Amino acid sequence: CNNGYDVQREILDQYPDKPSVLIGGGGTVTLRMLCVGHVMGYRHFHMYGVDSSYAVDGADHAYTKHDGPEIGGGAVMVDGKIYRASAWMVKQAEDFKYWYPKFRGMGCKVYVHGEGLIPDIYRAMNATVRERVAA
Repeated sequence: CNNGYDVQREILDQYPDKPSVLIGGGGTVTLRMLCVGHVMGYRHFHMYGVDSSYAVDGADHAYTKHDGPEIGGGAVMVDGKIYRASAWMVKQAEDFKYWYPKFRGMGCKVYVHGEGLIPDIYRAMNATVRERVAA
């Protein structure tokens, strides 16, 4: 998946005299912000509110969305814990599992705060790293 690279390239090719850059990094702003920040020179990131799952009370956002509650959603299990999430939330969590090690490998420090699917994946991935270092 090229996340629309071809379409972006076609648009930018129409303006060869304009400086431009294509920045990838996942299909949501949660993950894209890591790439944008990296291009801007940042190497430490603190992520808040990226639970990527519904709250226990069923809320899908911390605020009332202009388009109402999300439709659909299902259950996903990670390390024996069940999370309620929509398809886009699960995809975002899968993308996080791909991108997080890449940013660590580039020397970035990424910290995920809070509760939910992505914060728990983050903690599990870091526990695995600590276990390998201790062995």
